[in-house]
Amino acid sequence: MKSLQKIQPKSSRHYWKSEIKFAWNKATEAFIQVGTLLIESKESLEYGEFLKMIENDLPFSPRTSQMLMVIANDKRLSNTNYSSYLPPSWRTLYELTKLDDVSFKKSVKDGNIHSDMYQKEAIRLRKKFDYELDEKERIPFLKQRNTKFQIFNENCITGCRKHIDSNSIDLIINDPPFGIGDDDIGTRYTRCEDNVIDGYVEVPV
Repeated sequence: MKSLQKIQPKSSRHYWKSEIKFAWNKATEAFIQVGTLLIESKESLEYGEFLKMIENDLPFSPRTSQMLMVIANDKRLSNTNYSSYLPPSWRTLYELTKLDDVSFKKSVKDGNIHSDMYQKEAIRLRKKFDYELDEKERIPFLKQRNTKFQIFNENCITGCRKHIDSNSIDLIINDPPFGIGDDDIGTRYTRCEDNVIDGYVEVPV
């Protein structure tokens, strides 16, 4: 393997293909290493080369590549405190990455995450926590997950005026509920001019 590293530069697809195949053929604990190599190769290769590699050169699918990268990015799975509890299955490990920290730690403590775990068990475990975990335990995770957006179920005109500051948006592109062409919908579409925001302009079709 060292000879390959000397011959092939890191900017070469062949170099990364050889590295990743070598890791894939090792024991099951190498899944994190394979994912890490995929991440490193994506950062090192020129634009478009990574996609070509995962589509043509590797012994697993592009979807598997993405899942392995998710596994490698999950610091809990590379934590030596948890290594003895983790199953030697990349599909199962991927399902475990979907657990929030509270659910993950609780499952390890309760023995629900174990080395003989199957993928279907991990899926059931995830669904259980999605619906049954005590709300107080989930609040920190939910707050962290929902800080980037808010949803308001109300009239879009009055809601915008209430929640969006003036001069805070440069452009809004939307898909209005009417068609174009010869569907004659223009003759049936009416609009209350009082609801039209100042500056609104219809683009001629």
